Amino acid sequence: MADMRDVNATAKHFNISAYYARQLALSGKVSAVRVGRSKILINQESVEAYFNTATLTEPAQINYNKGVRQINPVVSEVH
Repeated sequence: MADMRDVNATAKHFNISAYYARQLALSGKVSAVRVGRSKILINQESVEAYFNTATLTEPAQINYNKGVRQINPVVSEVH
């Protein structure tokens, strides 16, 4: 039978935050099931496999030479 733990137990076991453990489950990056309305059980083997195969990527390069970037305002229509 698969080793399933809740979000907090998974976070403690892998030394990650509960938020990150929950996001891994909700994004589908690891195997998980929802039990009831709020409890999520995460498969520990899938978390281990995720961390064993994860690779680092280079952060996006930001071009600071162009100065301040213009932000287009959001126009909302009121009916």
